[in-house]
Amino acid sequence: MLTRNDYQNKTGYRRSPDGFLYQWGQIAIPKATDNVTFHIVYPVAFNENCYFFSAIYQGDACFTIEIERTNSYFYGALFERALGDIINVGKVVWFAFGR
Repeated sequence: MLTRNDYQNKTGYRRSPDGFLYQWGQIAIPKATDNVTFHIVYPVAFNENCYFFSAIYQGDACFTIEIERTNSYFYGALFERALGDIINVGKVVWFAFGR
């Protein structure tokens, strides 16, 4: 079971007794732009598959698209919801679940 203390670390993982793997982390958005690609290497590779990945930008309404996902990394892009707006400097919090 994950607790609030688990999320105090910027990157981490927890494996449950049944083998389900929870992973999380943060990445920085270093400059303002209308879209941002990002590559995240998981702290621990999934043995079977990453079933779910989510990235949330802190600061504005954005959405994430998946470019490529493997057992060891996620490559995606972050886009501003309103066309023509930019994504400001900030951070992205991500979560991945699988076995």
